[in-house]
Amino acid sequence: MLAMFNIPKVLVSATLPPVLLPRLLKACWISEVTEIRVPVTLNLAKYSVISSCTLVDKEGANGYNLPDIVRKIVKHFTTWKKPTSQAIVFCKLKPHTEDARKAVQKFGYSALAYTSDSTNRDEVKQCFGQGHLAPDSGGKAFLCCTSGLGAGVNLPNIALIISRRLRSTRRSGR
Repeated sequence: MLAMFNIPKVLVSATLPPVLLPRLLKACWISEVTEIRVPVTLNLAKYSVISSCTLVDKEGANGYNLPDIVRKIVKHFTTWKKPTSQAIVFCKLKPHTEDARKAVQKFGYSALAYTSDSTNRDEVKQCFGQGHLAPDSGGKAFLCCTSGLGAGVNLPNIALIISRRLRSTRRSGR
């Protein structure tokens, strides 16, 4: 269909797997194409999977303890991070974001909780969307959120992403 128009055609995709390109070109009746691929893999990024990392309520509804391994990750991050680096803790359910925020704060670190229903979107943008730890952020280094964060929020200064379950973080935390 597109082939009958004698005009330049541009197909743009951030996620098109190379194996699907021939099918797409055939479906659009396009025979000649110049493909430009830019690798988006970060050489400095490290990925780890830690199983069974859940918050454990050991002190009743008001107190939460992080598993020892997560506490070590948080401590390592806050010890060795750049002064302006920040982290995201992805949670499965909305109530878990508040639990995670309390747990991080229990260890003496600042944090915000955010879900798609949150009314603090402006505070999140102010504290995390500047590309640096904003002076007026109150030193908030951790953002505990659901996957709703990926809905149009660009956070350029994230040095650590923790997911409370093995899941796709999609394009959030860019």
